[in-house]
Amino acid sequence: MNREHIEQNYQEALRRIQEAKETRATSLDLTGFIWDRIPSQLFELTWLEELQLQPSKEPGRYVREIFLLPENFSCLNQLRVLIIGRLGLKSLAPLASLTELTILDCGGNQLTDLAPVTSLPQLSSLNCSYNQLRDLTPLGSLTKLTTLACGFNQLTNLFPLSSLNRLTSLSCQANSIRDFSPLATLPNFISINCSDNRLTELSSVASLTKLTFLRCGNNPLTDLAPLTSLTQLTSLDCSYNQLSNLIPLGFVEQLTALECWGNRVADLAPLANLSQLTFLNCGNNQLTDLSPLAALTQLTTLDCRFNQLTDLAVLKTLVLNGQIQKLQVFNNPVLGIPRELLGTGPSDNVATALREYWLDVEQGSEPNRDVKVLLVGNGCVGKSTLAHGLRTGAAPPIPISERTHAIEIELLEVPLSSDGPVLRWHLWDFGGQELYHATHRVLAPAGRLLVAVGRRDG
Repeated sequence: MNREHIEQNYQEALRRIQEAKETRATSLDLTGFIWDRIPSQLFELTWLEELQLQPSKEPGRYVREIFLLPENFSCLNQLRVLIIGRLGLKSLAPLASLTELTILDCGGNQLTDLAPVTSLPQLSSLNCSYNQLRDLTPLGSLTKLTTLACGFNQLTNLFPLSSLNRLTSLSCQANSIRDFSPLATLPNFISINCSDNRLTELSSVASLTKLTFLRCGNNPLTDLAPLTSLTQLTSLDCSYNQLSNLIPLGFVEQLTALECWGNRVADLAPLANLSQLTFLNCGNNQLTDLSPLAALTQLTTLDCRFNQLTDLAVLKTLVLNGQIQKLQVFNNPVLGIPRELLGTGPSDNVATALREYWLDVEQGSEPNRDVKVLLVGNGCVGKSTLAHGLRTGAAPPIPISERTHAIEIELLEVPLSSDGPVLRWHLWDFGGQELYHATHRVLAPAGRLLVAVGRRDG
């Protein structure tokens, strides 16, 4: 963004500040601006209770880094809500006197220290994600804190949180945390996201019986046994771990959403009694059987890509009655169903295609007697001669001057018996593969007969 545009942003900010001054507005939204300084006029609005200063999130927009908040930020001592994310801040020192703050969002800056927040006793919600923090010690005195987001930092432990017994929500993903024991005595947790850490076990979570939401993906976990006591849990993401079974989840009967992608699970039997389950992502495991899902009458979304499934019959009723709205089965060796109906890419939803296929089958079917035959090989090895022979019964040599260019397509009807049905061969005679090899993969998907023609010299 050039200097002119920055100045235009600045002038618009001034206009909004003046409007707030004239109306004595208690809330001011300056979100989306790109500037290189905070207008001094802002600090005349000493009655403000809510202020948002985040710059634009639009891709490609240039964000000027402010680095330091002006000292006169302390004039805004009536603020209760302050959003100052993505400003490139390195210090929160001017906020120490904002003792009425209850909500602070300082995510996406360059902070290494949260010491100033120790002076904010009313703080109930803090977002300090996406910074460079190594230590949460300053938070130990914030006894009214209920929501904390500290993900994407450089944290190694959560010990400073051990006395914050009002915490209900914690997002600490993408750090280097190995130990969850500081949370074991905090009984009010409802939501925890501890994905992308270094946790090897979850025993400390067993006592958090009010927990309804847990994300623990991408840790080296091998066992979910501590979750058996979490009877209120409704949403669990344990993807990208080292789990070989889901047995403990059979006791978590309130689950409505489960993601266990990227583990070593071979059996879904423990899920058979999870009658509330509506969303299941069990892709990229070692599954060969989906029969435990037959009784899950609330299931609407199923992702079982990248497994070893050969039979989808167990899903037939759930698909035909319209219950399953999203179904992904890509990259499974399913038998008995045309491969193109199973998706041509990992993101394909095949629920509708399979529903229509199974309905057609139920209404009766007749043999498909059309066969696509692709003749491929180097130039001048006899592909066209073979096609001519199949069509006429004779195979005279074809002059080089009449060799095939690109592709020639012909229909050959072959009676299966003297008075029986006719088999229709669609002959695709390719030019020499040194020229047209790249077209073979595009035009020869599964279910086609590919005939490679060669020449034996000598």
